[in-house]
Amino acid sequence: MAGKGMPAFQQALRNGLNRICCTIQQRVLELIDQELRDNLSLRKGWVIVRRDPKTILSPFGEVHYERTLFRNKKSGQHAHPSPKKRPHPQLTEIRVCS
Repeated sequence: MAGKGMPAFQQALRNGLNRICCTIQQRVLELIDQELRDNLSLRKGWVIVRRDPKTILSPFGEVHYERTLFRNKKSGQHAHPSPKKRPHPQLTEIRVCS
């Protein structure tokens, strides 16, 4: 980057920050998934089937993570729980500052 000026610095900074944001998103998604696997009270009637790789596209780039496939004991239905469907109560208090 030496000798390439401010635009090269800004691009390198943007790329680095985007990687950090993707890593944060990956860790949050995997922590939510881990909580569902570990806490039986959050998934009453559901059993773990397997873990599947998943990739989503965020504004910062691709986010690669693993999520758990569950099966309902009664209905036999399979599902990958979504953070959108089950938001964490503490996350509802976060406000975006302008």
